Amino acid sequence: MLTLPLHPIQVDADGERTCGTCLMRLPLTKFYKDGKDADGCDKYRRDCKDCYRKNRLMTRRAKRQPEPIEVKPKRRRSKK
Repeated sequence: MLTLPLHPIQVDADGERTCGTCLMRLPLTKFYKDGKDADGCDKYRRDCKDCYRKNRLMTRRAKRQPEPIEVKPKRRRSKK
């Protein structure tokens, strides 16, 4: 299991941050924007674009998998 850092993920002065999933240092261009904070500054997603895509694909595929249908044998009527 992957352990996450205990400190919050922050943007450094050099414009890089650590991905919360793969823990790699990446430039901000590798993160999707996620709105703005109370000060009006841009916020970025916790995961980098690659990790977000992989996670999103797995989630979508899991939702598409149909649940197995249980086939019951036909009941025959008894003759009178």
